[in-house]
Amino acid sequence: MSKKPAYRDGLPDRPAHMLALPLDRRGYPIPKFVAYHPTTGEPDFRVVDAEFMARARFHKLCFLCGQPLGRHQFFVVGPMCIANRISAEPPTHGACARYALEVCPFLTRPEAIRREANPMPGKKLPPGIMERGNPGVSVLWESRTWKRYDHRAVPGTVSSTLIDIGEPVTVEWFTKGRRATPDEAREGYEASVAKLRHAAEQEGPDAVKHFEGLDAAARRFLPQ
Repeated sequence: MSKKPAYRDGLPDRPAHMLALPLDRRGYPIPKFVAYHPTTGEPDFRVVDAEFMARARFHKLCFLCGQPLGRHQFFVVGPMCIANRISAEPPTHGACARYALEVCPFLTRPEAIRREANPMPGKKLPPGIMERGNPGVSVLWESRTWKRYDHRAVPGTVSSTLIDIGEPVTVEWFTKGRRATPDEAREGYEASVAKLRHAAEQEGPDAVKHFEGLDAAARRFLPQ
């Protein structure tokens, strides 16, 4: 009988809602959204369990721990999402989100790149423009006005429902497992939002004008 992995030394205490989550071989909690590879049986942190995703949206469950959400609901997003106000992931508890921002190896390492090896069979790309690497900074966006809207997937993507993350109650910027400085937040935002500008330029003047409005509104949430 194999021994269960122990919680990894050096990590902060887990939020109460996350204590029931299993641990991977490294000692990290496995978030509820993570899918398991059908061949190896190992968790694949790159892939979302579509069935749980649907349950989380319908029953208002935390995307990270799977427990019911309360009045305060948070999104962990990249800086690009501050401009387009779109997330493909449901909201979380604030404590779960902060834990992920402090601990998750992908979120805390700006040099991290999404692995492409041993892909999940049948995996499709999510809708929208996805960050292939770590944008350097992440944003904790508290919202009580978020809403769902249908997204007509383009060829090669999975038909899904994106989320308009709405107006924020609070906005916090993180990098390398800690709060980001104003300069770090601005640098990460500029690099990430450049992709949206490029996409708008490919569509034409109307798209550029729309982007500029989004960009101007987003800059209000950069730390001063």
